[in-house]
Amino acid sequence: MKYILILTLLLMSVSAGAVTVEDMSEARKQAEFEARAIDKICWNEAFKDKPDTTRAMWAAAVRNTDCLYKEIEKQVKLAFLPQDHEKMMVLIHAAGKNIADIYFEMHTSNRYCYGHCGTMNNITHTVNEMEFLIGVLTDLILMNRIKDSV
Repeated sequence: MKYILILTLLLMSVSAGAVTVEDMSEARKQAEFEARAIDKICWNEAFKDKPDTTRAMWAAAVRNTDCLYKEIEKQVKLAFLPQDHEKMMVLIHAAGKNIADIYFEMHTSNRYCYGHCGTMNNITHTVNEMEFLIGVLTDLILMNRIKDSV
């Protein structure tokens, strides 16, 4: 009897329009599309002055990541209770910094780099941090869209 009840409930949830794997896959694609569109807006704004020095490119990259963090914070405020907003942002900032630090070291402290890598390797790690942030933004957009954990 117990198994019949479970099977009945399962069939009812499927027939009632439960989210399928295909639906979830499509929803994730849409969320990633939105996150990348947001990143493009942030990027275009951050790089609108067309930086032509390493220092200017670094400053633009920082503006871009700041913009992504602000967009993530908007999604965090939708997805989490007010008492959890700050905790989530602290965790996301810490993870982003750790990723940036790992890639900074990979790009600048490897045996092939000593004395000849140039200054561009000092800013390329920001791309890795941005990709991480786009992933977080994608998951948050998806979470807020489907109203469930992803």
